[in-house]
Amino acid sequence: MKIKKEYLIGLILLAASALYLVLQNDSKINYKTPQLAEINKDEVTSIEIQGKEKTIELNRNNKMWTIGKEEYRADSGKVSQLITEVAEMSIVDLISLRDDYARYELDDAHAVSVKVHATDTKRDFLLGKSSSSIYSYIRIPDIPGIFSVKGDLKSRFSLDSDFWRDKHVLKFNPETVSSLVLEKEGVIKAFRRDSDKSDTEWTMNDEPLPEDQDIKSRIKQLSTMSCSGFQDKAEGNPLITVKIQTEEGLNTLQIFEKQEKGYLATSSYAQTPFLLPENTGDSLLKLM
Repeated sequence: MKIKKEYLIGLILLAASALYLVLQNDSKINYKTPQLAEINKDEVTSIEIQGKEKTIELNRNNKMWTIGKEEYRADSGKVSQLITEVAEMSIVDLISLRDDYARYELDDAHAVSVKVHATDTKRDFLLGKSSSSIYSYIRIPDIPGIFSVKGDLKSRFSLDSDFWRDKHVLKFNPETVSSLVLEKEGVIKAFRRDSDKSDTEWTMNDEPLPEDQDIKSRIKQLSTMSCSGFQDKAEGNPLITVKIQTEEGLNTLQIFEKQEKGYLATSSYAQTPFLLPENTGDSLLKLM
């Protein structure tokens, strides 16, 4: 009798387990996967990326994107790529109806809140970890469940302000440059273009340009110069000052003492001091 009783209890437990699994699977099968709000990428006006301790705000000002209250210029390429991914994002599958958020880094300590505002709508979701380079996990406010979407999105929604900033420190049309003037310790070297001549010759300190001075290549490099990062302030006297006159106006660059990660510098285009890579700073100093 004892054996029959244990056997009966085992059958009951097995049946209960099977019923639980059936009910769980049935609830998932009958669950209708929600659709994300449609969003027109050309009408996106702002993006908010919020973590536990940091928040990044990207705002469209006319045709330019800026960062936060400081309105630093944002890297338009990175912002455009992000908007495209958000606009094309769709839910692939329901992963779980349980609130097992920590497992997927969708808990308060790890989740990244993303709010994308367009003219007449917005897309709002919480972003967790990626399972691989193929899928990421998300939550949707007020909708139960953990869902998968395509792509490794966590790295795209960076909470580092420098990641989003436009790293250009000079930006001008090299074809419109009329002069390039370098000044170091009171010594001036002036390159000027003689536009009156048909062959558009350059001079250096009003003398014919030496053969070893490839001024056109140098100006082209300066026209899209980028930095490696940004700094809070620049102190002291510059090692060298560079002035580039174009039809649109005057562009300036000042290079200061070398730091551990490059040369501290300022420019008329950059909104804050920045760091130039060591080889870039060295090459400009050698011009004098």
